[in-house]
Amino acid sequence: MSTQNRMHAFFHRAAALAAFVALLWAIQIVNWISGYGLNAAFGLVPRHVGGMDGIVAMPLLHGSFAHLIANTPPLLVMGGLNDGDRNTSFVGCEHDSSGARRRPRLDIR
Repeated sequence: MSTQNRMHAFFHRAAALAAFVALLWAIQIVNWISGYGLNAAFGLVPRHVGGMDGIVAMPLLHGSFAHLIANTPPLLVMGGLNDGDRNTSFVGCEHDSSGARRRPRLDIR
């Protein structure tokens, strides 16, 4: 893979990560404007089967701006580390062109 292609792929993955973080912030702003009504409507309700749908939505909801501010830097760092290059990532597994998983490589760059 050429350097130009690697840079293009890197910026594509970085843009996807930035878009996800922007989505979290947009959801938080809507949640704040609605008086945190999204937390009540889509949050996890303990000990109620009807609140189980919150398992899907809860990772996108935050209790306050301080909560989201505290979660944003670790998300950016871990998301950036997980980007890796085309075939490898921080988690240490490789995928070939078919998507099948292969043994981890132990090369240090």
